[in-house]
Amino acid sequence: MTQRALSAPPKTPILVFREGKPAGMPLDWERFFAVLTAELVKVKSYSLTISPGSISAHSTKTAVAACPGVAVGQVVSLNRQGAVAGVGVGNAWVSAADEVTVEFFNATAGAIDPGAQLIYLTAI
Repeated sequence: MTQRALSAPPKTPILVFREGKPAGMPLDWERFFAVLTAELVKVKSYSLTISPGSISAHSTKTAVAACPGVAVGQVVSLNRQGAVAGVGVGNAWVSAADEVTVEFFNATAGAIDPGAQLIYLTAI
């Protein structure tokens, strides 16, 4: 097997930014950046406190929380701060305007009341 030396990467022009956009960009790129910026503005983060109450053994339970600014059809991603043994978060969705539903599950053989849960949520 013969080894070849790798050539240096090709030199590429550096874009110079003026007034928030690269100078001399074609119209299509300007539109691309405008749309991208508009879409990024729609990503919002929230922190919610949700109390699902007692969850029966081997079952799920949903809890609803007010979340001003979310709209039906948005995708949500969440993370729970801390952990409660046997209790997990199964799913979350925007159930109505300004409202998020979170599904908790109990994987144990007995009922568990996890208390108030701090949830970090991102809506896209």
